[in-house]
Formats: sequence, C-alpha cells, structure tokens
Amino acid sequence: MQSRLYHYRSSAESLIRTLQTAAREDKAAEAGASKMGCWAACAFMLGVGSCVAAAPTADVNAALGALCLVVTAASLVSGLVCVTLRSRHLSHDLEDRKYQSVVKLLKVTMPDLDPAHPIKMMIDFRGADVGGQLVKTEGGGFFSSESVRWFDHPWLTLRTRFADGNEISIGVSQSVKCKSKKKRKRTRIRMAGTETLRIALKLRPAYGAPEKTLEALRAIAVPAGLTLSAARSKDRWIKATFRTGLAVVEGRLSEVKGGSVGLLLDGHKLLGALLWLDRGIGTARASS
Repeated sequence: MQSRLYHYRSSAESLIRTLQTAAREDKAAEAGASKMGCWAACAFMLGVGSCVAAAPTADVNAALGALCLVVTAASLVSGLVCVTLRSRHLSHDLEDRKYQSVVKLLKVTMPDLDPAHPIKMMIDFRGADVGGQLVKTEGGGFFSSESVRWFDHPWLTLRTRFADGNEISIGVSQSVKCKSKKKRKRTRIRMAGTETLRIALKLRPAYGAPEKTLEALRAIAVPAGLTLSAARSKDRWIKATFRTGLAVVEGRLSEVKGGSVGLLLDGHKLLGALLWLDRGIGTARASS
C-alpha cells in the first residue's frame, strides 16, 4: 500500500484485515529503505575510495589503475540503483499512528456495529505538506532563505451505524505550521501541528431529546489528551469538537515517531471520546 489517499466502503472486519496487511507492508518498506540506504552509502564510499586510489595505482600498475576506474563506475551505478530502490520503499512507508488508530477503534467497536451497514471511510497517509490544503504562506522567494506555510489536512473520515440504530460520523483533520530554512547543504524543516476531532452522533427518538444528552455530557470529564472546544445539538444530532495538544518536531510530522507526536490523536483518544459520548447517553436515559 502506497502513501496516498484511500476510500473504502466495507465491513469492519474487512477494513481491519486491509489495514493489518498495510501494517505488514509498512514494516517491510521501512526495513527495505534502511537496508538500501546502507548499501547506497557503502557503494558511494567504495566508489570515492577507488577513484582516489586510481591515479597513484596507475603510476605503479596501469592494469590496476584501470581496474580501480571500473570499480569506481560500478560502485557509483550501484549506489544510484540503491538510492532509487530506497525511494521506492519510502513510497510505501506509512504513518503508523494513522492505521493503528483506526484498527484499534474498529476492533473495540466492531461488536456494537450494525453488520448490515457498511462503513464509509477515507484515510489519507500523506503528510500535511503533501496532501493538505495550503492555507497561508509567508516569506520564501529568491531573496529569502526562510518560508512559513500553514496547511489544513483532513486525513480521516468515517461514518457508520451502531446495532441500536444510532449513526455516527467521525472526522480528523490536522493543522500544521511548516517552517523551512535553506542552509548551505540542506533545507531545515520544523513543523508544529495540532489535530481536531469532530464527532457527530445521530440518536434515535427512543433515546430522548439530544439536548438532555448534551446537558449530561457537560457534567462529564473530557478524555485525557483532548480539549472540548465545542458541543451542540441540532435536530437528532449531537456534535462535539475536540482538539489535541501541540506537537513540535524537527522534520516532518508524518516521518517522526515518538516525542511530542504522542500528543496528537491516537486510538486511545478516539475511544475515549466515544466512551465520553456513551456515558452522556447513559446518564441522560437514567435520569429520564
């Protein structure tokens, strides 16, 4: 599976199998990219070494000097092939957090879902600076070494129905500030990002007025790692918006593992938000 956007309409069991297969391919791609990177470095070092040794060796033995030049050419070609293969492996390197979050969510909620109602899901494995929408830009240009760009990247939408008839819609988007600074040999990238989780739950009439559930939810603690920024009801829908903490990393958020990236959304926070909703529904029904 390549790092791009996918749309699915399938059962929870089928989606879990698909994402677990993607996880295995992702691990193989990571190992392959690392291996090809090492081989490329060795090949280029051998090529440089044999090139440096070619001239003094030719003064002593012309045949050995010619052999050094052949080794140089072969090493450089091999290095370029390894670099190409590494790039191919990296195109299959997915952001672990994304598929792990969805798999955990589906595994826990699968017994409560309506098996006759397919799950509609969109998941985007691209980074915000590749798959996201450019919102704002500052700096850059020929005379500036620094530029700042802001991206908005919706990377997950999921809609399905529970066995009790209630419908749920989940959306996750990432807001990223990307600062890049050109240096002599490379471009330094620093990213800061936060994520927004939007959950909409459509209650059947048997569950009473959504306003009562919303009132009960306001008295329940918000899941750890999330901040409730908005909650409202409209018609039969209850809609809640959460925000995560701010993750700041050197490099791209989609490529960095650990550190403050743990502040972004994961399966535990997703399930915590659903449990928060479930507790509000239960409290409202118990008081009616």
